[in-house]
Amino acid sequence: MISLDKSLFFQFVIFIVFMFLLNQLAFKPFLRFLEIRHQKIFGKKEEAEKLRKEAENLQKFLEEELRKIQEESLKEGLLLREEAKKERESFLFSLREELSKEIRVMREKMEEDLKGAFLELEVLAQNLAKGFSERILGRPLS
Repeated sequence: MISLDKSLFFQFVIFIVFMFLLNQLAFKPFLRFLEIRHQKIFGKKEEAEKLRKEAENLQKFLEEELRKIQEESLKEGLLLREEAKKERESFLFSLREELSKEIRVMREKMEEDLKGAFLELEVLAQNLAKGFSERILGRPLS
């Protein structure tokens, strides 16, 4: 049978003292170490998750900006093409106008030259006719 004497009381006191000492010297530091380790592990995971989300947000932002820039460049390209087309049409129109003026001037000059040539031919024809007539008649025409 179990006997209850003073040694049980001392054993109980020693047990309580050792429990307090072990709690202060071993268990609490070990539990603090485990808590710090847990915070480091899960803190790093949380930080990594936070950084991943930031990277995703940044990637979405950059993709959106890239899409906007591409749209703007397409619009600018279309505007530049339209502007170049208008300039080309304007240039062609002014070139046609200039060529048409030059053609008109050349035609007028050709008509004047042709009139001058006809006048010379008419004078030459009259002189030839007069000369032939004088020869045929054998006398000078006055």
